[in-house]
Amino acid sequence: MNRQFKMTTIAMCVSSLIALAGCGSTVTKPLGSGSGGGTIGTGGGTGTGGGGTGTGGGGGKTPTPTPTPTPTPTPTPTPTPTPTPTPTPTPTPTPTPTPTPTPTP
Repeated sequence: MNRQFKMTTIAMCVSSLIALAGCGSTVTKPLGSGSGGGTIGTGGGTGTGGGGTGTGGGGGKTPTPTPTPTPTPTPTPTPTPTPTPTPTPTPTPTPTPTPTPTPTP
């Protein structure tokens, strides 16, 4: 059990050193591209990507502008029509009877 633990520890240490040695190496890449990787050893590995730049450069994604909401117009209230008053009929005047003159005797 103790021997197995020591062997596992040594194997992990060696694989870590191999992976770290891969990270320290330098590779010259042409401008405009970038990639990278690490050496994978027993028990796993690590890698880093190399960056690259080119003439003209790549731009970032242009953010989509948020549309401005159109304000909803407030409806104008329809005026209530004023009722036309019904005209009161004017009473027709009753003619006053003319008194008949009494003949004088």
